Amino acid sequence: MNRLGWPALLLALALQGCSSEPEVAEVEEKAGMSGASREKAMHARWAGRDYKELIAELGKPIYEMTIPRYGWPNSSALLYGLDEGSGCIDAFLIVKGDDRTWVEDYYCR
Repeated sequence: MNRLGWPALLLALALQGCSSEPEVAEVEEKAGMSGASREKAMHARWAGRDYKELIAELGKPIYEMTIPRYGWPNSSALLYGLDEGSGCIDAFLIVKGDDRTWVEDYYCR
């Protein structure tokens, strides 16, 4: 390396070491909606809505698991894929009543 090469390399490394980590808000802004924001928005959108609406919009879930809830109506957890913007694995709690099945809650996992 020539005489000017080493000082330039050392200066570049020193400046890089002085840079700060990006703030969480900056990372979330670049990546899209945060997990907490998505959870709040999806809960507001889906809670109380009919199960058929969920399937019509998102399609069949990747996985469905029955949840034993003694003394409560039958329910299931539905697992969908990864939301790239937030990093959430979308999951829903579905309650199966006598006359209808509805979305009880959404979870970002």
